[in-house]
Amino acid sequence: MYDICKSKFKKAALFLSVSYLINMGAAVLLQCMGIVDIFQILPITHLIMLVNTAYTIGLIHYEAKQLGNELARKFRYPMYLIMCFALSELSVYYIRKFQQTSVFLPLGTLLFILMLIWIQVSQYYEQCIQKQKLIYFQKLANIDMLTEAMNRNAYENMIRYLDEQELELHTTGVVLLDLDNLKEINDNFGHEKGDEALKLAISVSARLFNRNRIVSGSVETNLPTFSIKMKKH
Repeated sequence: MYDICKSKFKKAALFLSVSYLINMGAAVLLQCMGIVDIFQILPITHLIMLVNTAYTIGLIHYEAKQLGNELARKFRYPMYLIMCFALSELSVYYIRKFQQTSVFLPLGTLLFILMLIWIQVSQYYEQCIQKQKLIYFQKLANIDMLTEAMNRNAYENMIRYLDEQELELHTTGVVLLDLDNLKEINDNFGHEKGDEALKLAISVSARLFNRNRIVSGSVETNLPTFSIKMKKH
């Protein structure tokens, strides 16, 4: 609770939890010393539990609804569930006059754990999806969709990388190729044939060189160019 909640009211939740632990510790100690029967202190313990439960539910609701706390939104239903089952267990315990417990608390604890596992799995799945989306968008930002060669953005990134890597810069060469008369192909045969010519140029270059070395392919002012990164061996 203390980690989930972000408002100043979370300190009171911590105080109530500590109070409950102190009460339980004192009850056990007094029982062991033979001063007080632990059953005589149970009403005080249960009162602290009720106050803690009511405050926790109110705090989670406030964090989720009023403050828009994302963690509180995810964990509020498991918290509501365990609190309701705990109250049901307490009610049954009093109805049976402290003679027998029920299955409410074990069942609520099991469901609470299962819901926490589901939340963690969902969060991991969402993170994987976001990571895949990021990789996909990074690819779109650096790949020319027509030729599937790396675009000018990738070319400029490579130039910046070489500027920062002195050793790589001294052992790397760049070949710039220019395709002539592509405008005539577009005018006489249509832009589809022009696109095919551009893709054919990239394909031929890929056969001559390692495709991973073709770092840019672009068309600017009707002058299609692409560059090939050559490393000295």
